Amino acid sequence: MLSAHFNLNRYLFVCKVNSSMVWLPVFPSLEFSLVLGTAIAERLPTVQARQWRKSLALWDDCIGGISKGAYRQAGACHRQAPTQSRQAPAQSRQAPRTPNPERGEVRGTGSGVRGKKSFSAPEPRTPNPEPRTSVLPETSPWPIDAAVLFYPGKRAYGRDELILWELKLMGESADHGLFLELILPALEEAGSIRDSRWEYNNCLWGRFDIHSVFMAKGPRWEPVVSNGHLNLKYKAGPRQWSRGLKFESPRPPSHFDCLNWITAFDLDRNDSDIGSSPSLRTILDVLTDRLARLILGNYYEPDDFWLELKPKDRSAFRKAIEMSSEISVLQEDMKLVPAYLPGRQIGKQIFREPLPDAVLPYLGLASVFHIGKHTQFGCGTFLIN
Repeated sequence: MLSAHFNLNRYLFVCKVNSSMVWLPVFPSLEFSLVLGTAIAERLPTVQARQWRKSLALWDDCIGGISKGAYRQAGACHRQAPTQSRQAPAQSRQAPRTPNPERGEVRGTGSGVRGKKSFSAPEPRTPNPEPRTSVLPETSPWPIDAAVLFYPGKRAYGRDELILWELKLMGESADHGLFLELILPALEEAGSIRDSRWEYNNCLWGRFDIHSVFMAKGPRWEPVVSNGHLNLKYKAGPRQWSRGLKFESPRPPSHFDCLNWITAFDLDRNDSDIGSSPSLRTILDVLTDRLARLILGNYYEPDDFWLELKPKDRSAFRKAIEMSSEISVLQEDMKLVPAYLPGRQIGKQIFREPLPDAVLPYLGLASVFHIGKHTQFGCGTFLIN
């Protein structure tokens, strides 16, 4: 199976709120990446920290500083491009689902709660028919290949409530030692110490404890941290995520004809395609580029990627791409997101016919590894329904 070619460490965090009330920003993965990335950089020697600070500076300059945060209130990027900040009418959130690493699901902690006006999401806007030009950097704020994914849920949490999110370390960055030595200590510090640089009323920082951390092993989550205690004897491997994991459909393929994008995505298509859902062929083409970068880096020749695959895997992947060209979209419900947030659109698309069995494993890989731009913030993942 093609999944055996790729390294991935998947960590599921369970954080417990230790304050009377905290509010998550509109796009929590953005603020989380910047704050946690800054905490990591400060723990590194000067030479090693230089690349982290350089990557973070691009985003910090764009959003007007961590403490000002366009991710909480329509900030610097919004003011720089007022004609491009637009959002379709807000869509309703789906109910939380049972945790399942195979499909990237965890159980939510409750329904949405109305909050103070200053912390509410920006008012919905009617999509502007003019093409949207992104003003956000395309590079990741971290100099490693990672993704921070907060699952859809409410924004307000009270004392002892649990916040669940996932961290994925991919490719050469799938290093359990990196997680133990840098990421986990930096997160503990961010949860216990308040810092004026990113302090605001009822913010998450300095107001939570790490209750548990789990690591994906096939279709299961295995404990790495339990009740605040780290298991130093746990043996983690970068290929264990795929061990025993089956992307193929256990049911007739007629049950799978819909993609529900649970995070915003930007597949970097032509501006004329904005507002419409991507074709199945486009999704697999973007997946090909994503997987090639994980193996070969950002600069590669297309033929080199195919040569890296075993003949059987290469033949199966190309067959799936050919089959995807014959399947068109029947119905779509796509909404544009504000220009000052990562991603370009979000929604659901239904195909004219059931998804072939030969295509399903590659859609599973796309949902796990994320595709398109700004995957660091969890963009570009979906559920197959």
